[in-house]
Amino acid sequence: MHFGLCNFISLVCAISKLYLCRYVDVILQLIDKAGDFVSDDIWYRVVQFVTNNEDLQPYAAAKAREYLDKPAIHETMVKVFFFYQLKLLYYEELQGY
Repeated sequence: MHFGLCNFISLVCAISKLYLCRYVDVILQLIDKAGDFVSDDIWYRVVQFVTNNEDLQPYAAAKAREYLDKPAIHETMVKVFFFYQLKLLYYEELQGY
């Protein structure tokens, strides 16, 4: 019984991480496609969300970097990218990398 519960919890964690990554993807796509119409509340929320999920920070920084490689990007995407990069550098410094 206990082993089955551990497997179930592991499965729930894996599925929730998938949805968390999808949330980041969707918000970054929204900023990319409709940056002028994305309020500060939206990008603040995704930044807070990633800040509170340390496992998600490298993924979010890498995805934001992909958008930075495009020839034309919105100012909001630049803000999100640099916030993620600073947060990632701070996290790595704390870990001693």
